Amino acid sequence: MTKMMLWEKCLGIFLMIVAFTASQDFDLFTFSEQWPTATCIKGKQEGKECIKPRFHNYWTIHGLWPDRSNETGPNYCPGPDFNLSEISGLVEELISYWPDIYNNSNTLWGHEWNRHGTCALKIPDTENELLYFKKGLELIQRFNITSILSKHDAPPNDVNPYTPKHIVNILKKELGHGPLLLCIEDTKNKRILLREVQICLDLHFEVIDCPKFAKNGTLFKSGCGKMFYYIPL
Repeated sequence: MTKMMLWEKCLGIFLMIVAFTASQDFDLFTFSEQWPTATCIKGKQEGKECIKPRFHNYWTIHGLWPDRSNETGPNYCPGPDFNLSEISGLVEELISYWPDIYNNSNTLWGHEWNRHGTCALKIPDTENELLYFKKGLELIQRFNITSILSKHDAPPNDVNPYTPKHIVNILKKELGHGPLLLCIEDTKNKRILLREVQICLDLHFEVIDCPKFAKNGTLFKSGCGKMFYYIPL
């Protein structure tokens, strides 16, 4: 092998390493909370059944995701596979605050760790499985959507819909920055339902404007229309 060929091979390997490292890079976290009532309706529309003991009347964790300002990801980074024994001391809390209302909770936890948690290993607060799930439980207490909306006279109800702007303004007032709202269509009752609130955090877990919110100026919403319902159990 000539020196030129060796140099080209080394350069190729170096560029592959750089590209691989960049593919795992991220500059923020998305902390997503879901409203179980709407999530259950979404599941039923997809042929899934809810597990009632895990069907809570308060917002629960969907996930804590390493994310990028300009695109989604990263996902499924190199790292240890999910191991339930690593979080055995958190199981009761996780069933309460990070439940899978469709399946055994292990299924959701395993998915969230393998897809998202493995990409958060470079951050000290989430550098292993135990710390990653602890951080999620810490954040659900810090950002209690159930209490925030009730405090501002926006409780769940089946009668009066809310505008996305009204809910975003309440959350922005409490959080200091704009979140994202995600909604679904309740096809049976022909109405839009609030399903998810996504809070964006910097790498020190301080709240920031979600990039899509910032780009939109005053409001970002996904599938929420002009009005939606925030329905009770």
